[in-house]
Amino acid sequence: MSENSNLSTKIAKAGSPFKFFGKKESTSPSLSTTSKLIPATPKMRISDFSLKAPVTPTLTDASLKGEQKRTGILEAQLKEVSLTASKAYDQIEDLTLRNNMLDDQVLQQKQLIESFTQQLEDAFKEKQQFKSFQDETLKQKLVEKSQDSDTITKLKSNNTMLNSEIEELKKQIQQY
Repeated sequence: MSENSNLSTKIAKAGSPFKFFGKKESTSPSLSTTSKLIPATPKMRISDFSLKAPVTPTLTDASLKGEQKRTGILEAQLKEVSLTASKAYDQIEDLTLRNNMLDDQVLQQKQLIESFTQQLEDAFKEKQQFKSFQDETLKQKLVEKSQDSDTITKLKSNNTMLNSEIEELKKQIQQY
């Protein structure tokens, strides 16, 4: 029984069964090689001499080597998974940084678009104002031209009237 409790304490001290199986204990022989007869004492009962097999299974050299191989394989797989997870976390960090940079670029592009849109709107307003100014100026020139044309027509009319009056006056002067 003391061997079984020693095994339990060794497992408990190791913390993980994999660490226990990875160690090779040369100081204590395996349970199968240490089976000895317990001498009877007058105070012992018959139930103390049970013929039942030990509760904790014993590890033979072959099963110990198998467990060590299995432990080695599991440790290698754990390292591989850990490395893969580390790479995945690195990729996540890289992608997060890239996403943040792209967000910044998108924000800058939006600001540029808003700026260009504002400039276009301002230019369009200026163009509309300039066109309105040109239209007003053209209307004023047309009105002035029309007025000038009317004035010219009146002046021509006055000129012809004056010419006719001059002719009449010339005729009257010649008659005197």
